[in-house]
Amino acid sequence: MQERIFTVGTLKAEGLFYALFIIAAFLGFISLFSYGLTALIILGAILSISFLILRKKLSGRYYVKISDKGIEFRTSIFSKPAFLSWDLVDRVNFHLYEINFRLRNTNRIINFQTNYLKSEDVEIFTELVKEQFKRISACEQIKA
Repeated sequence: MQERIFTVGTLKAEGLFYALFIIAAFLGFISLFSYGLTALIILGAILSISFLILRKKLSGRYYVKISDKGIEFRTSIFSKPAFLSWDLVDRVNFHLYEINFRLRNTNRIINFQTNYLKSEDVEIFTELVKEQFKRISACEQIKA
């Protein structure tokens, strides 16, 4: 299987960041009534500068990449790129909005939310995961 990359929308990936900024701006607006206009102007300037600096520093490419080696993904502004190797996966469970990967030695569950992908990409991604997992399972049965 060749490598396939799915892009994650910027709004979905950075939505939490925007929500936090709106809450901070709302709190700054409320301070207008209790601390006066000067506090609002200072707070607004600090929040705007912080927002621009943090967004530039934290933003990047948001993607899900599937290949013969595993799945690599970065789905939000607060996450770092993560890699899940097919060698570690024992079982895969498919649900409506998520795919659960059970790890081989530890029995830990890795929960992958599919809502970051477009609806047509979710179907393609799910089929690729099923195909790759069947291929890995077949190879393990031959070895055993």
